[in-house]
Amino acid sequence: MVGRTYRFHMRAPKRFAVVERRKEIDLSLKTSDLLHAETKGLELEKSLQSMWEARMAGLNPDYEAIIKYC
Repeated sequence: MVGRTYRFHMRAPKRFAVVERRKEIDLSLKTSDLLHAETKGLELEKSLQSMWEARMAGLNPDYEAIIKYC
């Protein structure tokens, strides 16, 4: 939590270093509710994992669309 807003923070797995330049992902979850933040964080983590897997397979999913969705 920063101020009154929860943040999502995770390290990018090393196996995805080829398709993800950032070593750490840090985004605002734009909520002050803990349960809502946990839910959004889990959804965001799943979406990032799916995006990285797709990029490893040669696809190029839209990162901005994933962030807006979550």
